[in-house]
Amino acid sequence: MGDSSKSPGSIVVNRGFPNPGYTWSPFVTKLEFRLRHSGVSHVCECGSLSAAPKGKIPYIEVGHADGTKEKMGDTSLIIQAMENEGWLKDVNGSLSEDDRLADLGVRALLEDKLYFYRTRELWVDNYYTMRDHILSQLSYPMRVLVGYLIYRKHLSILYGQGTMRYDQGEVASFRRQIWETLARQLLVSRRKWVEMDGGGGEEKQCFYLLGGEGPTEADFTLFGFIIAVMVNEAGPESKRTVGEFEVLEDYARRIHGRFFGDYEL
Repeated sequence: MGDSSKSPGSIVVNRGFPNPGYTWSPFVTKLEFRLRHSGVSHVCECGSLSAAPKGKIPYIEVGHADGTKEKMGDTSLIIQAMENEGWLKDVNGSLSEDDRLADLGVRALLEDKLYFYRTRELWVDNYYTMRDHILSQLSYPMRVLVGYLIYRKHLSILYGQGTMRYDQGEVASFRRQIWETLARQLLVSRRKWVEMDGGGGEEKQCFYLLGGEGPTEADFTLFGFIIAVMVNEAGPESKRTVGEFEVLEDYARRIHGRFFGDYEL
């Protein structure tokens, strides 16, 4: 990310949406949670996909004290670079090898598996709701055209990746299996948290996936995905599924209460 002697004078998180609060993107929330947890000062702006490095939302623009600016895209690369610079806490540094593997596995499950099942639900099964929200700033004729292009792009990606080779019910069962497995692990972690005198102060307000006193990288990703389901009106089936597992919403609402008190949920 450049000369490590630089320190950030400002950090702008470009989220793809003009309104404050949670967005429908799990990756935006993942990045915001990571920054808030480390106490990194930043501002949020809309930005644009055409200006985004890697062609992905969110992306950040770092203004250094010497007047130079850098753009970075992809949340995993952003987090790694900021951690290397010492701007973010190394939350995985003290993990055992088993926990490192579990953490990486959860992130891969969410970002490389559930993400595509969700994309199918949003952009294929509930296309019009998704299109009209994501492209709400465009005129209707442009919304129809751009929406169709996005739909065709996702359809091609999902077929090549494999998700479109299953029917809607099969994909729904895959999604449910992931959420149920994560909920079971959170139940174990919550019981451990209660035994550790959970709720005994601000630091103990939340419980985390691997059962530690603080979050690991997997928690930032998991929180982002749960919030995306809770606020997204284009994924009613996922919302019903997550709602069936009380521990998922309890986990998310506790983190929301501690780190996102300025957002509505």
